[in-house]
Amino acid sequence: MAQFKTLKEVATDALERAQARLRDPRWGCWEYDAETMTLLAKEHEYGIPLMEVTDSAELVSWILQVRGKEWAAPQALSDLLEALDFILRPQANYCSGGMNSGFDVKTHLERFNLRVAQNQP
Repeated sequence: MAQFKTLKEVATDALERAQARLRDPRWGCWEYDAETMTLLAKEHEYGIPLMEVTDSAELVSWILQVRGKEWAAPQALSDLLEALDFILRPQANYCSGGMNSGFDVKTHLERFNLRVAQNQP
């Protein structure tokens, strides 16, 4: 018989995964550079300056730019989406309810950097 986790166990697991990601902010070929606030694909010498991703149109533009790169296999795109979701929380911050929203990316990234430095999800 399958054993189900309690809500507390699920929450604890999620917290541990988030803390691990903050200790090592990498997703496949992508790595977050807190100093420059850039998402880097170092092996491809490519970076997304997250301070420039100020609205949902910019976010989609960057995703499609990466998709057009010769090196951007499906896994690299999937990893990019995971990284963007973890760092920027686009559903909540850019287009909640399908509406473009005003989003202060600079303040958000500064807070994210504090979370990385303090390993606090």
